[in-house]
Amino acid sequence: MNSSEEYKALLEIDYVFDKVIESKLENEESFDLEMYGHYLSYLEQGKIVPKTDDEISFVKVMAGSKEPSTKFEKLWVKFRMIRQEKNLCKKCIGKGFYISPRSGNRHTCEFCHGAGIPGATTRKITPDGTY
Repeated sequence: MNSSEEYKALLEIDYVFDKVIESKLENEESFDLEMYGHYLSYLEQGKIVPKTDDEISFVKVMAGSKEPSTKFEKLWVKFRMIRQEKNLCKKCIGKGFYISPRSGNRHTCEFCHGAGIPGATTRKITPDGTY
């Protein structure tokens, strides 16, 4: 990922996450995660090169070399802790599917086979979201 158009595309796709996770977040946190989750995820995974001081700080926090201090650093650390508690698939965050940032298409998660939990049996998700 290199261009600012691709970065903007990440912000146009809602970051969907498990209702159990949502229940452990404040309303504003859920909103921020839905709006910026794809961007933060790509930044954490190294798919986006950090450009601003805040982005560089975020990457340092995710690497464990700095304590979280900004709103988004604290939110992503909290989200990671909740996700880890539930043992959810890291790729799809327990949804069983993910939406491609490039095409906008919905895909069954290949890591959890659509179950949302690593090591589960295969389930395919239809385009309408049913199993």
